[in-house]
Amino acid sequence: MVVAMAEYDDADCMTSEQVIEEVLAGLSDKDIQTIRTHPSSSEMHFGLGLYIRNKYIHSGRMIWTRRDRRDPDVMSSAITEEIARRLLPEYNDYPLAFKLAGGFGIYPSVHNYAFSLGVGDALIRCVARHYLALASADEDFRRAVKDLALSSNTKAKVSSLLEYSKVNYPGEEPNWDVLVDFDSLVKLEEPRRNAEEQFSEEVADDMMSADGSLEAARASGLISEDEVDELLRVSRTLRSKADKYDHPVFLPPALIFLANPSFKGTERWSCAEASLQWFLKSVRRSDYREILPKWLFSDPDVALMALGVDGKLLAAMPDHTDDLRFVCAAVHSNPLAIEYASDGLKSNRDVLKAGLSSGFQSVLGHKPYSEHTDDDELVAIAVKASCTNFAYASERLRDDVDMAMLAIEASKNDSLIDNFYDKLGKHIRSCRDIVEAIAQCPYIPNEFPPKRYRDDDRVGELLADESVHGDHFSLYWMSRRIKDRYMDSDELERWGDDPTW
Repeated sequence: MVVAMAEYDDADCMTSEQVIEEVLAGLSDKDIQTIRTHPSSSEMHFGLGLYIRNKYIHSGRMIWTRRDRRDPDVMSSAITEEIARRLLPEYNDYPLAFKLAGGFGIYPSVHNYAFSLGVGDALIRCVARHYLALASADEDFRRAVKDLALSSNTKAKVSSLLEYSKVNYPGEEPNWDVLVDFDSLVKLEEPRRNAEEQFSEEVADDMMSADGSLEAARASGLISEDEVDELLRVSRTLRSKADKYDHPVFLPPALIFLANPSFKGTERWSCAEASLQWFLKSVRRSDYREILPKWLFSDPDVALMALGVDGKLLAAMPDHTDDLRFVCAAVHSNPLAIEYASDGLKSNRDVLKAGLSSGFQSVLGHKPYSEHTDDDELVAIAVKASCTNFAYASERLRDDVDMAMLAIEASKNDSLIDNFYDKLGKHIRSCRDIVEAIAQCPYIPNEFPPKRYRDDDRVGELLADESVHGDHFSLYWMSRRIKDRYMDSDELERWGDDPTW
C-alpha cells in the first residue's frame, strides 16, 4: 500500500546518496545482473523504483530538495538510474552509450545480449569505434540549443533561467531547452537522432562479428555463404524500424553453430544454445517465427530446447506435431500451442496435463482445456500451477472445500487470490476452515473476512500476524475491538476507521 508522503525534519532524513548506498548494499547478485542487463529506469519503475518510493520517499525517510519538485516518480527514477550507472562501470567513458542502453533503437537489445552472455568487453570495443561521432553530434546539439536560447529570448528570461539554475542546480549548466520552442528543438535534435540511430546500427553490425562466430563458421565450412547471408538478412530485418516490430532485436551470430550437431558438447555449441535461449526469451512475438533461418531447428535437441522457451514454435516444426514428446514440451511452455498439435494429440491426457501444469493463469478458459473443467484430476493440476484457474472450474468443484484449499495454498505463491475469491461457492466462502486458511495467506482479498468473522478473535489473531502480512493493514475490515488489540496509534490513525461497525 502507498501511503501519503510524510515530512520529517531534514536532520532525521536520508540524502539520496545515502539511499543509493543502502539500496546497493542490499542488492543480491541476481538483482545486480538484472539491472546490468536492463539499465532502464522505466523498466525498474514498478520494481526497484516502487520499492524506493515506498520505503524512502512516501515514508518521509528521504530529504526533499527543490530539484525533486516533490515528484516521487522523478526522485525514484533519478535514484534507479544512478544505481544502474554505478553497476555498469564499463560505460564510465561512454555516458551517451549508457543513456542509449536504457531505451533507444537496437542498442538496448545489443547491450542486453552482451551483458547477459558475458561478452560486454566485445561490445565496449564496438562502442569505442563509433562513440566519438555520437559524442560530437551531442555536443553540437547542446551548443545549438544554447545559442538559439540566448539569441531568441529577452535578457530577462535568460537572467531568470540563470538565477533559477544557480539556486536549484548549483554547478550545473542551465537547461536551455526550456527557452526553445518545441518545433525548433525537434529540428535541432534531428542530426543527433540520426547519429544515435547510426551509432546503434553500426554497433549492432560490429557485434555480428565481434565473437568470431561468422568467420569461424566460414572457415570450417559449417555454414554456406547463402546461410551466412540469410542470417545477416534476418538480423537486419529484426532490427528494421520499417517493419512490424515495435522493438528492434539483435540476432546473435553464435546461432550458426546449432546447424551442425558435431559441435555438441563443445564451448561453441554451449554459447550458441545460450544465445538461442536469450533470443527466444527476448522476442516474444508471433511474427518472428516466419523469418528465422529454416535450418535452426533441424536438430531435435535444439528443437526441444526452443519449444521449452516458446511453445508456439511448434508451428515451425511440422515434422514434430504428431510427436508426444515435442507436443508436451510445447504446451507446457505455452498451452495455446496445442492448436498446432495433430488432431490425435489434442485430446491426449498427457498433453492436457502438460498444458494445465504450465502455470498459465487462465488455461482452463481456453479450448480444448475448457472441456475438462469438471475433471477432478485435471482441474487440480491447473489450480496447483496457478490459483486463477480455480475461477474456471465447474460449479461443483468451486463448491468443493478440498479444491478451494488447493487454490488458497497456490495463491501463496502468486498473490492472485482476488482472481478467484468471488467464484468460491457461497456456502464454503463462510466456512471457518476456508476463512482461517485465507487469513494465513500473505495477500488477502478485498473486503475480507465475511461479516460474520469480523469480530472473531481467532481470525483477528491470524490477520494480525506480521510475520505473514508485514503490517496490520490486513485488519482493515475487522472490528474496532480487534484493531485496538493489535494496532498502534499510528496504524489506528490510518486504518482505524471501520467501514462496517
